Order: sequence, then structure tokens, then C-alpha cells
Amino acid sequence: MTRLTVTLIAVLLGVSGMGAPHAQQADAQAEKLLASAQHKATVEGDLKGAIEDYKKIIAGAGTNRRLAAQALVEMAECYQKLGDTEWRQIYARVLRDFADHKDLVVIARARLGRAESAQRASGMSSRQVWVVSPPAVIYGTVSHDGRYLPY
Repeated sequence: MTRLTVTLIAVLLGVSGMGAPHAQQADAQAEKLLASAQHKATVEGDLKGAIEDYKKIIAGAGTNRRLAAQALVEMAECYQKLGDTEWRQIYARVLRDFADHKDLVVIARARLGRAESAQRASGMSSRQVWVVSPPAVIYGTVSHDGRYLPY
């Protein structure tokens, strides 16, 4: 090889290696933002502020899929604590888009399954079976087996 070729290869290797520290710095910054959002949610109790931070993390995650999946799981927990039904869609997204991160998929599947089993376990549901029109006088109550109603 000529001296020019060796120099050119060395320069190219040096330039390609310069991107790695920048990526590591961005990952470290994103990890700090994740820790800050977790602190905001758990210690300060600012769930809405933490959700906004998680959205920023997801938007800026880029190729760091692990970070995005972690932020989604944490964000879903915040929505669940707020009583917002958005958490179901977020866990479904983790199952659909981040199947390569098994531990986070297990968490998402468990939380979705627990909600469904709790809904089934309550055993009580209501549905309208009769509309009284015009209003009628009803004497008594529904029979124990739910089949009869005096009117």
C-alpha cells in the first residue's frame, strides 16, 4: 500500500470513530432525562409532567429502541395512575413494536392481562333489559334468579 492509502484509511477510521462519543453522550443525556421523568412521577407526583418528559424521550430516542420502550412502559404506568385509558394503547404498542425487548413485553402483557382478569373477576355487569314507556308503577323487586319482575 502506498503511504497516501494508509493515511486515507487512518483518517476515515478516525472520522467514523468520532460519531461514537457523540452517540454515547446523547444516550447518557437521554438516560438522565428518563431518570428525571421517573423521579418526577414517583417522588414529586407530577404525572402529567412526567408524561410530557416521556414523550420527549420517545421522540428523541432515535435508534435506541430500548430507551423508547422503557419510556413507553413508564408513560403507560402514569396514564394508568391517572385513570386515563390511554395506557392500554401504549402497552399494546410495546407488544406490537418492541417485541425484541422481552422483559418490557412481559411487563406490558402482565399489566394488560391483569386488567382483563380483574374485569372478569368482578363478575358483575349491568345491561339494560327493559325500558318502561310510559312510566309504569313497579311493585316489588326482580326475582332472585333475575327472570321475573312484577309490574
